[in-house]
Amino acid sequence: MIAADTLVVYGNTCRYQDVDRVMRINRNTILGGGRDFADVQAVVRTISHKIIEDHCFQDGHHLSPKSLHSWLTRLLYNRRNKRDKLDVDLVIGGMTPNNKPYLGYVDSRGTALTSDVVTTGFSRVLVEPLIRERQPRHRPFTYVEAVNALRECMKVLFYRDTRSIEYYTIGVCSRDECKIKGPFKAKTCWKIAELNTGF
Repeated sequence: MIAADTLVVYGNTCRYQDVDRVMRINRNTILGGGRDFADVQAVVRTISHKIIEDHCFQDGHHLSPKSLHSWLTRLLYNRRNKRDKLDVDLVIGGMTPNNKPYLGYVDSRGTALTSDVVTTGFSRVLVEPLIRERQPRHRPFTYVEAVNALRECMKVLFYRDTRSIEYYTIGVCSRDECKIKGPFKAKTCWKIAELNTGF
């Protein structure tokens, strides 16, 4: 699963409030993008060209999450070496051909990692410890546990991040296909704000 709010921020300006930053690449791969959204769109456009190029070979090969992650790592590292880097944080998720979940991360420098939990930006500090604390020790998350953890994380990010919005989408990959669900609204309570006086 990959979750992201629907806000696109340029500098300190909350520019667009209903943009899906979690995208379905194909039936077994999803992509979440952060930082400069124009650069994220450029990456998605490049991926679309790659998919069309692969389709022209008519060999039955489809871009898996692992191969997309590897290819994006090379692409972003190459752009960095040309001193024309794309300012992106990308999370790649999906199901591998042998039906195992895959989750990877790549940044604008081409630095990549894979893990059970991947976060970008401000969520590295705020919600990665929250997810790791809720993660079962000897088994993976169930679907319900993962959804509840992501909902709590999106609520915490909305409370704590000044450039955030309460609406978010969740990309879910199963053995059958990948879907983007939402937008959902974080359940918040601001009653404590009445006690903040004197500022």
